Amino acid sequence: MAAALTEQERDRLAELFGVLGDRTRIRIAWALSEKELCVKDLATLLEMNQPAVSRALKEMRLLRIVAARHERQFVYYRLNEGHIRSLLAEAYEHARSIA
Repeated sequence: MAAALTEQERDRLAELFGVLGDRTRIRIAWALSEKELCVKDLATLLEMNQPAVSRALKEMRLLRIVAARHERQFVYYRLNEGHIRSLLAEAYEHARSIA
């Protein structure tokens, strides 16, 4: 681990874990760890309404957890960086170990 965190770094980590601490956003991130999806496909897969998926994605975009790609009238989302996928995988393994 690195040296002591600055206040700004602590705030960023708390914000990241806060966003990922939501069950809906975890479900979206997990689905996007498998493949790129549009809002319609995510809503169908997760059995949610499209506005709820869009709201969650907006928060995730603000923290650069997801990235968007426009193709015709659709916007496709994917996890933004490999370390987000790794963070999810590590959190999953930890959750399994304490179950």
